[in-house]
Amino acid sequence: MDPILAAAADWLPPVALVGSGAATVGLGRARVGGLLAQAVLVVGGALLLVYLAGGLHGDPSSSVGATHPVLVASDADDGFASEQTAMPAALALLVGTVRRRTGLVLLAAAGCGGLARVAANVDDVQAWAVGLVIAGASGLAGAGVWRLLPARVVETVTGAP
Repeated sequence: MDPILAAAADWLPPVALVGSGAATVGLGRARVGGLLAQAVLVVGGALLLVYLAGGLHGDPSSSVGATHPVLVASDADDGFASEQTAMPAALALLVGTVRRRTGLVLLAAAGCGGLARVAANVDDVQAWAVGLVIAGASGLAGAGVWRLLPARVVETVTGAP
């Protein structure tokens, strides 16, 4: 069972990332350009939120001492929050806006990959759950920023007239 858990923990998050790219096959050039720009917003937002959550969360297993007061103590072996769950899940939510079933499958793969990391004692459940929350928050923020952009910027990015 351990080799299966290790393989799932290592390979399910990248499968979700690659599947997000594969889901754009068959979409028009302008739609793909828009999705790529939104993906940059979503992944950038997810990484920023993971960094902020890690800064507010204490990790006693870390070799670096905290220089600021921490809000929550954790005994995780990996950093907080789980970026291996947050990034694929955020992209899966973005894919779900154009291909609902594919997005749900990719979201399930990202979630199962995160749970495999929990079962392999790499992450804890709290880091996994916060990774999913961060994915949702960055997905909403990315979609909101994209909708607020002026039409001229969107036309420039997507190449659509």
